[in-house]
Amino acid sequence: MTIPSSRDGRHHKENCGSYHRTNDAWNQHFYHHRRPSPPLTNKFNQRHLRLELVGELSKEQANQFQQMCEKEDSIFHKKLEHFGVFDKIDFSYKITVEHRIKGPCIEYILVLRTPSELYYGQKRKFRSIFDNRKSMGFTEWLGGATGWRFHSTPDNKWKRGAVFKLNTLQSVFTLFAPDEQKYLFPNESKKLAWKKQTELTSAVSDIRVWIESINPTSLTRRLLKSSNDGPNAPVNWAHHHPMNSYPLTVVTEKMMDELVDGVISLFLQHFEHTQEKPLGKTWRSNPQRRLTDWKDTGADFPEWTEDLLERKLNGRFHKYN
Repeated sequence: MTIPSSRDGRHHKENCGSYHRTNDAWNQHFYHHRRPSPPLTNKFNQRHLRLELVGELSKEQANQFQQMCEKEDSIFHKKLEHFGVFDKIDFSYKITVEHRIKGPCIEYILVLRTPSELYYGQKRKFRSIFDNRKSMGFTEWLGGATGWRFHSTPDNKWKRGAVFKLNTLQSVFTLFAPDEQKYLFPNESKKLAWKKQTELTSAVSDIRVWIESINPTSLTRRLLKSSNDGPNAPVNWAHHHPMNSYPLTVVTEKMMDELVDGVISLFLQHFEHTQEKPLGKTWRSNPQRRLTDWKDTGADFPEWTEDLLERKLNGRFHKYN
C-alpha cells in the first residue's frame, strides 16, 4: 500500500478553508500501525496515579509495610493529613504491593496510588518515610506506635557501656567547654549543663540540654531530630516518659555509638585546639582530668580505651569529621 503525501491527502484551502486528512489509505495505515494502549484491569488503578514509595523489599516486608500504612493512626496516614491532601474533593488513596524481576530475584515494591498528582516535595517526603526502614522498631513506628523503649539484649551490657563512654566525654566537657556552654546559668550559678550520670536516660537528657545551647548546624539538627522522622532519634527520647504520645523511638547500641561520634565532632567544632596542640593530646596530659571512670569501669569495656579516645579527640577515626 502506498501512503499518500500530505498534499494528496488534503483538500486545498481555497476549496474548504481548512486542511483535513481525507484519504482512506492514510487512515487505514495510521490505525493499523498505532501502538495499542495497555489494558487497564482495575477501575481504581484507571483513575489513580502511581508513586513508587520503596523497592528492594521481600514479600513479607512489603506486606507488613502495606498493613501498617493502611492503619488510620499510622505515620503514613498522619503525613497525608499534614500535607492537606485530604482537603481535596473525593480524595482516596491506596497502598499496593507490586513485584518485578531483577536478575535472578523477585523484587517487591510498595506503591501509593492517588487520584491526583502530588507535588515534588510531597513525593520526596512520602518516600523519605522509608529511609530508616532498617532501623530497629521501624514497622511498629510506621504503624503508629508511640513512646520509647530500650532494645533488649540478653545481658543489656551495652547500656552500661554507653553510660561509661558518655561519662568519659563528660570529663572532657568539664575541662574544655566555654562557660556559656558549660553552665546552665553562666552569669548566676556554676550548675553544670552536663553532669556525670549513672543512668543512660539522665546522661542523654543532659547532652540534649548542652546541644540545644550550641548554634544550630547540620550535625546538631541531626542529633536533635525528632521521632517524627523515624524510630532512631538519638537524644529527644530522654526528655520524655517512656509512655509518651510521640512516635516510637527504640534506643539501641548503634544509636548511642552514633551519638558518641557526634558529640566528639561537636567538641572539635566548639572547643579550642590547634594543630600543634590537638584536643586529645591536651586532654590526655591535663592533670585535672578525671581518672576514676577508667579505673572503675574501663576493665569491663576493653574496646573503649584512653588511647582510642585520644585519637578520636585528635580528629581521627570518627564518622562526622
